[in-house]
Amino acid sequence: MKKLFLMLMLASVFTLFTGCEKNNWPIVIKSKVTYRVSGTAQEVIIMYRDETGSNKIKGVSGNNLPWKYEFKVKPNTYVFLQAKNNTNQGNVKVEILKGSKTVFTESSSMPYGTATCSGYIK
Repeated sequence: MKKLFLMLMLASVFTLFTGCEKNNWPIVIKSKVTYRVSGTAQEVIIMYRDETGSNKIKGVSGNNLPWKYEFKVKPNTYVFLQAKNNTNQGNVKVEILKGSKTVFTESSSMPYGTATCSGYIK
């Protein structure tokens, strides 16, 4: 009887770790994500998706660039960052980093230009 119980327990543990889902481990390691906006524009409107999945809008003057926002996410989380130059001069650059590595980047040097990047963090 003990052997049967032990075999059933081992089978259930094996099933737990070999299921069809991509991430079914009991412990999920989150990745550090950093949004960074830089450039020479004197006024920038920043739109981004935060760690809860909410969309945020923030106005930033050129004196406060570069701007950054850091948080942690689970694997396969969608991230989004956009910066709009609110003037007819200067440029904007957006970057999304995972740890210290840039995974998405875009820039614009157009008057009133917008730079947008997004994707899934693996």
